[in-house]
Amino acid sequence: HDLYIDCLPFKDFRENLLALRSVEPKIFDENDFIQDLDVRDAFRCWGPTPWEDRSWEIQPWFLQKWWMIVGGENGEMATSSRWW
Repeated sequence: HDLYIDCLPFKDFRENLLALRSVEPKIFDENDFIQDLDVRDAFRCWGPTPWEDRSWEIQPWFLQKWWMIVGGENGEMATSSRWW
């Protein structure tokens, strides 16, 4: 799989993303997803410890748009973002 998947410290996110990428026929627009990560600034890392999930703030629009990957409003990514 692509390196960007391993760069974020969210285990459930990585597992959900890998599972969704393997579904046939494709129901996941990975190009749109990558655009959100790269161009649209969906993630922000605060502080010097990017390997800790609490260092990351995920934008609310991203959590809503990609709920099936991030685990919804009670998933690890949403919980981490409430820290900020």
